[in-house]
Amino acid sequence: MIKKERATTQSAPSEATACCAGNCCCVKKILCCAGTVITMVFAILAFIFSYKNYQLEILRGGGKENVKEMNALYASQEYIDYVTENQASQIEAFYQMVGVENPSKDTQADTETDISAGNEATATTISQDQISQVLTDAHFYGNADARIVILSYSDLLCPYCQRHYNDQTLETVVASHPDDVAMVFKNYPIEGLHPTAPLGAKGLYCAGKVGGTEAYYGFLPKAMAVSNFTDESILALGAELGLGKQFEECYASPEAEAAVQASNTEGSTIFGVNGTPGNIVLDRETGKYIDVSGAQPVSAFENAVATLLN
Repeated sequence: MIKKERATTQSAPSEATACCAGNCCCVKKILCCAGTVITMVFAILAFIFSYKNYQLEILRGGGKENVKEMNALYASQEYIDYVTENQASQIEAFYQMVGVENPSKDTQADTETDISAGNEATATTISQDQISQVLTDAHFYGNADARIVILSYSDLLCPYCQRHYNDQTLETVVASHPDDVAMVFKNYPIEGLHPTAPLGAKGLYCAGKVGGTEAYYGFLPKAMAVSNFTDESILALGAELGLGKQFEECYASPEAEAAVQASNTEGSTIFGVNGTPGNIVLDRETGKYIDVSGAQPVSAFENAVATLLN
């Protein structure tokens, strides 16, 4: 088993607020974070225009006395409650439209309380065929026969993935359960956020293809330490690891690109991964898994492992 130093990580938000709270890279991050501001601006502008137009109509129909009565109505608590409720529903409708959860909801505190209290997380089940699909040709960090496998779908250029890796969170969990827990790093580059990430993903795939698990986890820390990839830099990493001509041929082949795309598809279709790091704690005996999305602390993974083992 390849060993790394243990480290701890800072606590991070729950899956629902991961993109906005800053513990993962997500395709919808910009929409998620800007949504509240945009929606509130439009709601306020709509209210102002509506109010002014209504005043003009009242002046046409009944003069200033009617305007005074309407101003009293606008100042009433009943009308304020109505506007507040209406704005809240508009904001919620916006987030439903773009397919993300409203970050103004107070979900982070509840989730962190559950984790710290050791409460059981919610598990979902996949089939043994799907488990076989996910683990075939996988490179295990730790005991390849471990019952619990933590799948980490990550983007090599995602800053949250890099922080998560540098903190050695998953490696710490594996070291605490050497017989029962292993980790598998999975490629999940988000090209829309990090345009050169697929190049690094191809390099990682080829390192494992040519040099096996040792080369795979030898390439990983080197790739996690950079901020941009080029074809030249990837080939240089392969040469540094002594992978030779076979690595260059693999990197240039359609197979490498197809394998990276297949890994993305696997994560999104089987587990619903849509941001990085997307961490899946899987019990290969029962098929149950727990999604621990984002750069979560060791305690979140320990809680998931305990839930599945118990």
